[in-house]
Amino acid sequence: ALGYISEEFCSKGFKWLKSIIENLLKDKHDKEAIDALTSVRSTPEIRKYIMAKPEPISNLYWQKVGHIFKDDIEDDSDFSIAIVNLLNVNRWDAAIRLSQAGSRRKPEVGKTIDYLRILQHGLVAFDDEVKKVFNGPLGSRSIAGIFGHLDSCKDADIVEMAKLEGFYIHIFQYSEESPKYLIRRLEESPEFFTELICCGYKASSEKDKQLDDKERERITNLASRSYTIFSIWKSYPGHELEENKRDEKIREWCTL
Repeated sequence: ALGYISEEFCSKGFKWLKSIIENLLKDKHDKEAIDALTSVRSTPEIRKYIMAKPEPISNLYWQKVGHIFKDDIEDDSDFSIAIVNLLNVNRWDAAIRLSQAGSRRKPEVGKTIDYLRILQHGLVAFDDEVKKVFNGPLGSRSIAGIFGHLDSCKDADIVEMAKLEGFYIHIFQYSEESPKYLIRRLEESPEFFTELICCGYKASSEKDKQLDDKERERITNLASRSYTIFSIWKSYPGHELEENKRDEKIREWCTL
């Protein structure tokens, strides 16, 4: 039946499909309606239609929708709708794939805030599904691409970008991209440098023995990221300056 719907949709269009969906929803066959709707390629028209439905119906669609192709993205607003709703149902993998499609469009589609949302989701919703994407080849390759795209946009907040680069630092060990904002913060902020040193080389105490497993894992991860950051940072403040100005820059950095 779904194969038939997919074939007929190609010739009869969304108006024909909409009538089928409405009848199914009217008879309380929500799952069957979403199965029919996701049996065809996602289009801006379908996404606008589903967004007008109650949240439970809309969420069902975003949980099941397949790959959204770059040619099917209408504009920045359409891109944003898709990203926000995919992340809302924890479809981080689909959002990452969509970000690849958006950045490959010529001209590129999607605002800086939506690419940032994808990176921030991994930081705040670090559950088992996110870990699976985060540690896989899709996550490493594609997340590096998102950082590269944001760097080319030139309008991302430096502190926020440095924070995100620090969280995803492991991907920069195997990527052509470098944590530019993180390095910039290290070279401009001795306080940030000291903070990372303290995270990476914190002495153990009696209080540490009383921590639960989750908090202990968080501290261990912070230490690991700090160590990785310093292993990637091969320069120092003022390294790009002429020799006579280099020493002055380092002294200035140490006294900030």
